[in-house]
Amino acid sequence: MSGNWYILYTNPGQEKKVSAYLTKKGYENFCPLNPLDYSDRKKQSGDPLFPRYVFVYMSAAQLLTVRSFPGVLQLVYWLSKPAMVKDEEIKIIREFCSKHRHIELSKSFVDAEEVCQVTRVPYLSAEKLSISPIKSCVKVLLPSLGYTMTAFLEQEELGILPVSHSNLKMVS
Repeated sequence: MSGNWYILYTNPGQEKKVSAYLTKKGYENFCPLNPLDYSDRKKQSGDPLFPRYVFVYMSAAQLLTVRSFPGVLQLVYWLSKPAMVKDEEIKIIREFCSKHRHIELSKSFVDAEEVCQVTRVPYLSAEKLSISPIKSCVKVLLPSLGYTMTAFLEQEELGILPVSHSNLKMVS
């Protein structure tokens, strides 16, 4: 089935239930979670990274049915049309959430034609070229959503990140 990624706007706190309902009905969907660490539990859970949003992959013809789904208030619109999210951005969000904890969202400029990009080189300070665990972060711009995701890295995560610039060296 060909389609696009759309954003469903849910009732407060209903993101996981809407995602489970969509899965039960056979719709590909994604409700990214900001992982919470419980050292005494094997199972990880978390709060939705995008409050009240669930991403769903469907055709334009199926859009009329989503308002009747339990917990869904409406589709998110942009410029009087249902907002579409690029496949690349969904892939980046999935990968980012699987690799990082302590993720924060901040609003950014919306440009649906811009390409997703890492906006800051993590773990390197331009002045000292040293690791600074307090300020170490990775940022990813999601242009069609108008958000920037930021993950703050833990001390143990810093040693395994590759250096992306050949003239820069990581100092421990």
